[in-house]
Amino acid sequence: INRYLLPAFGEIKAVRFRTADVESYVKRRQRDGARPATINRELALLHRAFQLGYQTDPPLVARVPHFPKLAEDNARTGFLKRAEYEKLLKALPVELRLLFVFGYHLGMRKSALLRVKWSQVDFDAGLIYLEKKRSAKHIPQALPIYGDMRAFLEMQPRTSEFLFARGAAPIKDFRSAWKTAC
Repeated sequence: INRYLLPAFGEIKAVRFRTADVESYVKRRQRDGARPATINRELALLHRAFQLGYQTDPPLVARVPHFPKLAEDNARTGFLKRAEYEKLLKALPVELRLLFVFGYHLGMRKSALLRVKWSQVDFDAGLIYLEKKRSAKHIPQALPIYGDMRAFLEMQPRTSEFLFARGAAPIKDFRSAWKTAC
């Protein structure tokens, strides 16, 4: 906001704000080398501000201008083959192996994985229950325990309420260990 949006739009009153201002901003950011996804996220903040202003009673802005979106081509391209998976698994510290196994099998985001607790694991049903507020689109999900997940789960010490922990503390960051393993 402070680095890009305020310098570009800070002096423009909401009543005078136009889609042309957005288009000019997009061209300038593209010339600066910003990627489409970055520009879209920046403009999403401004669009949301207009929406919130419009939704108040009485409205703080009379209208929400159109915010065109850029096409994003940021699909993931790298895939981990089984042999690479096994090499990385052996290279990781013991306390990160279960996390890696889950990430590989379930394809969940790191932030979602790191919040999983033992209370969500049902060994008998072979499922992990994600809470409604913690899952994508706030829909409760049940994820299968399959492959080598069960073996690693059974080896995992229960020193924390969190499934992925170093001792009693939940794992928050593992970039250094990951970089070393890679």
